[in-house]
Parts: sequence; C-alpha cells; structure tokens
Amino acid sequence: MGKAKAGEYNGLGLLYRMRQAAELNPPPNDDAFAKAYPLLFSLLTSNAVDEGKYVDGVSLSIRNAAGDWKFTLGVPGLRMYRDILASTVQAGFEQLEQALGSKPADWKVDTRKSARIKEQKIKK
Repeated sequence: MGKAKAGEYNGLGLLYRMRQAAELNPPPNDDAFAKAYPLLFSLLTSNAVDEGKYVDGVSLSIRNAAGDWKFTLGVPGLRMYRDILASTVQAGFEQLEQALGSKPADWKVDTRKSARIKEQKIKK
C-alpha cells in the first residue's frame, strides 16, 4: 500500500466518487413502466429539486395492510410521504399516478426537522 494515493486507501476514493455519481440518480431502463406511469416514473427517477441541488431518492414500498395493498411513497429528503390503500397492485399504481397528476397531492410532512437538500459537487 506504499504507493497508494491519498484518499485511495482500500479503494475509498473510488467508492466515494461512485457514491457521488449515484446521487445523480440515473434512471433505470424501464420503458414499459415509464409509459404506463409517467408521473410516478419521473418522481421515482429524478431527485433534482433545483439546478445543482438534489435530495435523497424517492422511495415506494408496497405491503399487505389487512387484506389491501398499502403503497407508501416517500421523499425522505423533503420529509414528505403519502399512503394509498388499494385492493390490487394495479389499482394502487393507477391511484398513485392519478394523485400525482391532479391537484396537489395529499402529502404528510414532518415539520420537526428541516429538508435535507444537497449541493451537487461532482468532479469530472
């Protein structure tokens, strides 16, 4: 390890640069999902909130809730989330897409802490 550059010890420099690139949140290649649910796809794949500023990626979880499917859409960086109950998975995706396309969605916001917005500082 005598010739290792500063910041490259055990590959930590490479891991750090990979993490920075991952924070740009490149979208997955899923044309079928993007076509069926364009608003949901956009929300799940873009974490930019302003030029050069971004938040942690949006999450979507689906779980059983006493016989229904409970969808939870969360934006941890903005401390916001939204729940939807649906009888089928298909209906849940459709309800999420409809909610995102109508008037401002019914988001729950945790105001106990401020939003976590990060500055984009990627070296090329």
